Amino acid sequence: MRAKGRYVWQNKQTGNWMYEARVMSSFGHCIKKQRRAASKKEAEKKVELLYQELLTSTTSVVQTFGAVLIEYGKFKEAYVRESTLANNLYLLEKYVAPQLGPRNIQEIAPRELAELFDKLSKSKLKVGTLNKLRAVLHAVFSYAVDFRYVGSNPMKPIKAFKAAPGSETQIQKPWSLSEAQHALRASNGTSLDFFIHATLTYGLRKGEVLALKWSDIDFDSGEIRIRRSRSFGRRLSPSSPSSDNSEGELKTQAARRDLALTSPVALSLLRERERQQELGFSIEAGDFIVRGPSGGPLCDSTLRRSYNVFCASNGLRRIRIHDHRHTAAVLALESGASPIETSYGLGHSSFEITKRIYAAQVPKLARAFSEKLSDALWPMPEAPGAEREGVGQ
Repeated sequence: MRAKGRYVWQNKQTGNWMYEARVMSSFGHCIKKQRRAASKKEAEKKVELLYQELLTSTTSVVQTFGAVLIEYGKFKEAYVRESTLANNLYLLEKYVAPQLGPRNIQEIAPRELAELFDKLSKSKLKVGTLNKLRAVLHAVFSYAVDFRYVGSNPMKPIKAFKAAPGSETQIQKPWSLSEAQHALRASNGTSLDFFIHATLTYGLRKGEVLALKWSDIDFDSGEIRIRRSRSFGRRLSPSSPSSDNSEGELKTQAARRDLALTSPVALSLLRERERQQELGFSIEAGDFIVRGPSGGPLCDSTLRRSYNVFCASNGLRRIRIHDHRHTAAVLALESGASPIETSYGLGHSSFEITKRIYAAQVPKLARAFSEKLSDALWPMPEAPGAEREGVGQ
């Protein structure tokens, strides 16, 4: 047996079974103890006890789960995007901290965590949220293991949750070509004109559209530049995660891209500029293109309300705003755009993402493969009597 910090072997000279446990002290020193056992089975059993004994003796401070959670948040600030970390801490503070916060972290057992997740699943928490919470809590306890607050991660036995067959999901079926065309026509001249055109024509993320300014549009060269994102999300604060609407970096480096300013989108921009001028809004290089009723940045709640009204009043099947991105990807692939072209256009960090999410939704890709391979293997026979080039001349 050879596990992290635990070793079992048989002495070749004496035939005795030996076991050894090793841990690192809080000062970076290796502390180890070695013992003899009557059998391999006994050694494997006792090495775990010895390992836990060493861990307990080298842990200098007993910490509550709440205190470790605060440390974890501060530690992760240098490695995780602020909004992501704030969302993770929000989940823990809402669903876990009320029960585990004051507890000694060393006393929290797998059974207790299993009961907590069972309770949360019965509260009709969505499977996606449960699995996100599971992953974050596992990371917190891994941090506690690394810093010697606990000897092992009690989240290891907690497996990922699976959605029940037929259960609802947030992801909606993308719009068909006719539905997307209807949405584009219906949006002309409305406050969502450019937003609908940008999300369906380019598959832009919501935050990418909301962050676009007039300076990002180059009518002369026919380009639209994606350089930043704007979102309504949680932010870290001294007391607890808070929410606000702010501008930030793009999701990935690959999301920084230049797209062709197509004629329909250019016309949509011109209509939007004219509409805003009629409302008395300034049209300066630094002004946002998509704006709220008062001329300021459009907030998330106003966008959702406007979008819901837009779908209902135009007889459109309501899908999530993010599903406009899925619609654009599927329609592009169905129209003959290569998966690599689609990946670059969407700003995916990897071609594998495009393939994994969208390839299965476009049967045309698989059919094209089989048809082209079939044509190569079994070429069409020439018509009888047809002259071949260069024969008989």
